[in-house]
Amino acid sequence: MNNGNYIIIGGACLLVGTLFFFYQQGYIIFQRPITTSTLQEENSSISTRVKAVIYYWHQHKWHDEVIQFTSSAHPAEKIRHLTNQLLITLEQEQVMSKQANLETVALTHDKKQAILSFNRNPLDKQKSTFEKLMIIESILKTIRENNIPVQEILFLVHHQPLIDHELDFSNPWSLQGFLNKK
Repeated sequence: MNNGNYIIIGGACLLVGTLFFFYQQGYIIFQRPITTSTLQEENSSISTRVKAVIYYWHQHKWHDEVIQFTSSAHPAEKIRHLTNQLLITLEQEQVMSKQANLETVALTHDKKQAILSFNRNPLDKQKSTFEKLMIIESILKTIRENNIPVQEILFLVHHQPLIDHELDFSNPWSLQGFLNKK
């Protein structure tokens, strides 16, 4: 072999080694192309109309309201739609004096805990502790009764722990709520 062949073989090995190194470090990602059937399945799950029931406490009794919304199959999206619709209903029924919206919903890696971050505190300072508890129970019951597979809810405002002088939001709340505890 002459020197030209060694240079070509050495250059090829250097190129393959560099590409392998970049792949191992995550700088290069190889992904299979999305097939048409996968796109159709994703589009059909995105445009699925879902019926759900929201529950809220008003005038000393539970009320329920059937809603429909377009939802994906992801539990975080369902929680976001349900909770925002519940918050709109609570404001319309004058259970809450100001409108609060759910900004983001995140699930832990094991999907046992949902983290809800609101744009403002959904609990009015002038409300009694019982009224505040029933707003929280309304959120928990709505998620629980719509069979969303989470066990705990952590309440945040702007991605910081929700602060209330009567209730402790430093730990997650069980989805079972506090009315079912014995």
